[in-house]
Amino acid sequence: MKSILFLCLSVILFTFAMLSTTGTSAIDSDSKDTTVSFKNDVFPLIEEHCLPCHLREERNMSRLFMDNYELLMKGGFNGPPIKPGNADESLLINKVSPDPPFGERMPMRSKSYLTDEEIATLVQWINQGAKDN
Repeated sequence: MKSILFLCLSVILFTFAMLSTTGTSAIDSDSKDTTVSFKNDVFPLIEEHCLPCHLREERNMSRLFMDNYELLMKGGFNGPPIKPGNADESLLINKVSPDPPFGERMPMRSKSYLTDEEIATLVQWINQGAKDN
């Protein structure tokens, strides 16, 4: 219960932070019309932060392979990491956010976690239906 409350509070604070930021980015949080592309916006984040461990040829306990859209959406031992249209219930967002519901925060073997902007990109893509675009 404490984890769910913390996650909800984190999402709310993160949303307010994103709405108050200025400058340009690939994803304009003020524009609901901006479509996030899996190929151009999401997969580059996966390549940078996730693929060192989540390649089909790598051994990982979760058996979650993220080499391509189909493998990502299939999921691993913990089920599909994406719930299209619902980022709050998507395991991917929970695992890259502080205080995941189980295990370590991802990426586990990285020197740094995803930035708030990178997480916002993933959230927007999932909330837009997590399409292979």
